[in-house]
Parts: sequence; structure tokens; C-alpha cells
Amino acid sequence: MNSSAKKDRRVRYALVVITGLYCLLTFAPLYFVIINSFKSNRAIIANPFILHPKEFTFDSFTSAYNLLKFPVAFKNSSLLLIISLSMVVTSGSLAGFSIATARSKFLNFYLGVLIALQTLPFLLGMVPSVVQLKYLGLQNNIIGTSLILAAFSLPFTIFLYTGYMRSLPQELYEAAVVDGCSFIQSYLYVYMPLLKAVTGTVIILQGVGIWNDFLISYVTLGTAKNLPLIPRLFAFSSGRTTRYDLLFAGTFLVSIPIVIIFLAFQKVFVDGIVAGSVKG
Repeated sequence: MNSSAKKDRRVRYALVVITGLYCLLTFAPLYFVIINSFKSNRAIIANPFILHPKEFTFDSFTSAYNLLKFPVAFKNSSLLLIISLSMVVTSGSLAGFSIATARSKFLNFYLGVLIALQTLPFLLGMVPSVVQLKYLGLQNNIIGTSLILAAFSLPFTIFLYTGYMRSLPQELYEAAVVDGCSFIQSYLYVYMPLLKAVTGTVIILQGVGIWNDFLISYVTLGTAKNLPLIPRLFAFSSGRTTRYDLLFAGTFLVSIPIVIIFLAFQKVFVDGIVAGSVKG
């Protein structure tokens, strides 16, 4: 075996070891949540790393489900997710289409501003956002919170759509115009069918962020009946004593819907990443 083959073999072994360690580190929190979801609070405190058959119980799930008021909270989280993602996908794809096809200096400058806005946390705009929602009569309202969630998700979404559409031939839009398509018709019938992969990527990336959001929902939805799942889950650890059994079981319950969404869009998500890396 020559030196080049030995070097390649060492590199492959190193990659396997690094990948294995990464998978182990990624799986460890998941394992920790799963085994402690089926234990009592006393058993978790005694030994949080092992689940003995005698300690197995579903009581924590029942208690967490009732205390979270899961049906109501799930409805609120679902409404926030659906409304926000609808605005994000529609506005983001339209803005990306405009920037990609117009090729103007102003829109390129606008895209640069959007990229810079990705670095700004919600804390900087928290007070103005709450004041604006109150002025518009949208405070403690699902629609108002959805607008804030969509606004903070749009910069990266527009950046993603613009980069993908710019990778498509400009002649595609010009041919559509020659054939008599308007701006909206070109967007709907020519470009959008080609954007399934990137749209699936947006749905997963932004959907996970919206579903797991705590701060925006907690600040803009002060009424308990409008709170989604994540802020309600926070109540299990906000007292003098943390109910670890309820916290782990509640985390497990809250994670199930978003895992289902990821599995449903997994193929589209992978295709979007591959397409972006090839066409990028």
C-alpha cells in the first residue's frame, strides 16, 4: 500500500471517528429526555442517566398533558406556525423573485440590508414591536404575534429564495414574458413549481424556529389562553422547585409535532440542501 492510499485511509478513519462523536453528542440530549420522561421526579433526581423497569411510568405524561392544557396550547402553536409560515413563504418567495429577476442596484442594496438584519436579535426590537402591536390593537393576539414571528424570519428566507432563483437561467423569465406571462403569472406558473425544494427547506428551518419560540410569544401574548406550548412549558421550571418529570415529559410531547413535520419534509429538505450546494 503506497503512502497516498495510507493517507486517504487515515483521513477516512478520522472522519468516521469525528462523525461518530458528533452523532453521540447529538443523541445524548435526546436519550436524556426520553428516559427521564418515563420516570418520577424522585427517580430522576436519584439517577437521571438510567431507566430501570421498576421506575417506568406514564404518570408524568398525564400530568404534563393536563397542566399544559395541551389541546388549547397545541391549537395556539399550530395557528402561529401556519399563519407565520404562510406569510414567510409568500412574502419571502415574492421578494426573492423580485430581487432575482429585476437585477437592480437598489434591490441588491436592499438584499444586503436584509442579510445584515439577520444578525439583529429580537431583544433590540422588543419594546418597539410591543408598542406597535398595542397601537394597532394586535397585542395579545395570534395574528399580531404571527406578524412579529414572520418579520424576524423573513431576512434569511428572502436571502435563501434570492440565491436559489439567481441560480436559475435569466432566460427562463424572459421567455415567460415573451410568451405573454405577467409578473405574477411568471412567479406562480414558471418559478414556484421549481422552488419545491427550497420551500421545503424554508418550512423546516423557519418552522422549527417558530414552533420553539419562547421570547416573542411570551412577550406579545400576555393572556394565558393564547399562550402556545413553549411558554407554558416554561412554567414547570419557573418555581422554587423544578418538576423534572413534568419538564421532560412536556418536552417530549411538545417535540412530537415538529418531528412529524421534519419527517414529512425530510426528502424535500435534503433535496433543497443538495440543490443549493450544486447550484449555489
